[in-house]
Amino acid sequence: MSGAVPANRRAWHITDQGDLGSLRLVEEAMPQLTAPGQVLVEVQALGLNLADVFCCLGLYKAAPKGDFVPGLEFSGVVIAAAAEQDQPEPHHHHHHQQQQQQRYKPGDRVLGVLRFGAFATHVAIPAAYLRPIPADWSFEQAASYPVQTLTAAFGLYECGSFRPGQCVLVHSAAGGVGLQALQILARQQASVLGLVGSADKVQLLDSLYNSSSSGGQAQQAADAGAALPPQQQQQQQQQHMEFAVRVWGTSAIAEQLSGFLARAGRPGFDVTLDSLGGEYFKPSYAALNPCGRHVIFGAGSLTPKPGARLSLNPAVLLAAPASLLALVKLIWGWLQRPRLDVIAMPGDNKGVVGFNLIWLYDRLDLLADLYDKLDSLSLGPPLVGRTYDFAELPAALAYLQSGRSVGKVVVTLQQPSGSQATSAAATEQR
Repeated sequence: MSGAVPANRRAWHITDQGDLGSLRLVEEAMPQLTAPGQVLVEVQALGLNLADVFCCLGLYKAAPKGDFVPGLEFSGVVIAAAAEQDQPEPHHHHHHQQQQQQRYKPGDRVLGVLRFGAFATHVAIPAAYLRPIPADWSFEQAASYPVQTLTAAFGLYECGSFRPGQCVLVHSAAGGVGLQALQILARQQASVLGLVGSADKVQLLDSLYNSSSSGGQAQQAADAGAALPPQQQQQQQQQHMEFAVRVWGTSAIAEQLSGFLARAGRPGFDVTLDSLGGEYFKPSYAALNPCGRHVIFGAGSLTPKPGARLSLNPAVLLAAPASLLALVKLIWGWLQRPRLDVIAMPGDNKGVVGFNLIWLYDRLDLLADLYDKLDSLSLGPPLVGRTYDFAELPAALAYLQSGRSVGKVVVTLQQPSGSQATSAAATEQR
């Protein structure tokens, strides 16, 4: 199906962290399959994440130094596979062995995660980091799935100790992670307050979850609840979901949170999913129930505006006042970041947990557990908000950085194997 493997690929390199304008599209030798278990994937779509923006701006601690290819997730078609797709690391457990049973061959449609290196026309990757794409999903939807869905699941279940029927506060609810968290929570009969940055995002979420005529994910969750035992059906009826625009000022925030809890009939939140930090942190922490957990997986409130170049070079800063202002705002925001008295925390009986999904790359057993849990929920395809061509990748990152996006920002490549594999998947589905 795929023919001969090309000699070269194209990849976006970041050569000078601090500026999206430093991204360069480079033609280079095709990566080789150098170890058992690797496959070569012709990339059809790339999912973008705020972590990619932070990498390019030099604000991502886990990113490599110097010249590298960013990118964390993709979808595509296998065009070559090593003879043996095994991962002989002894500390990985039975779930990892289950994942080993999946063998990939040329023509298979797959989605995957990388610890950097996805912004390319082709990637070589161990098979254990891939999953088959559902037959009725597009490449764009598949590329939107891994990072944001695994982030939502790990934040809720592993860090937040979430259980069905609990009460959850979700920041940036119309973003990639937020939307996937809402899918999970709707199916788990949770009460949810989802906060967003604009009224049009509230309207979108209302159409997905609060409108009986939407025919969307809320109806799917209701249909699933109708088949539950009586006790769990009662939990389903008590589910309360609201969406609201973020407010400013400590008292206004506290009033917003307490108002929702009163309407939901809940004493407090059990879990907060926080990708922003900033002014909402302390009121959110105060609104947690005893044993509640505030889960932090990002610092979106510190994101510089598009076009700023972060540099400590005085000549650069003097030549670009906007960059100097962005650096001052970043430093000020960092100095004003919220803090907790750890000595007082035992008396509060609450927890704060920070995590970065990228460190799970070394824990295939946990990744397999999360994928299994997500498979059991039968989530629908992610919402793709806007797509860009591969040549427009820097502009796509700038749009994501602007904070205006809804759903996932995706870069498409439309390479030869994609249409063939999609046609084959559609035929198989029929």
